[in-house]
Amino acid sequence: MIVMIFGDTTDLKAQYLQASYVSAMRDDGWTLANDRVADLKEGDSTPWWYRTFSQDLTYKIAAFSEDDDVLDLDLEVRYPDGTLYKKDVELDPVAVVVFTPSVDRYLKIKITNYESDTPYYASECKYLVFFKKF
Repeated sequence: MIVMIFGDTTDLKAQYLQASYVSAMRDDGWTLANDRVADLKEGDSTPWWYRTFSQDLTYKIAAFSEDDDVLDLDLEVRYPDGTLYKKDVELDPVAVVVFTPSVDRYLKIKITNYESDTPYYASECKYLVFFKKF
């Protein structure tokens, strides 16, 4: 019955993971600003996504996959010229970076499926951008 209502159970799991994460963040005072999704095989990256990050707000960007296939997801935040601003360095299927710009910053974000159990399977990967004023 669940599959008939929601479609593929993988989609249901993805919706549950995202909803759980968003709910926990909201309970901690964070606001969801943006979200992005891409199907990524091992070694694939999203295109760069640009946005302005406002001064005096703390940002948390979290990236994850909708399935257990992804073993290591990487997240990079860079200046438009390519200079590194912040990067997740953990060997982990969930990537998180947190930062507080001292001035308004125009930055770009990219996630990479660095390693998967099934390299040629395109896993649905997402990243969520939250902010909070401290």
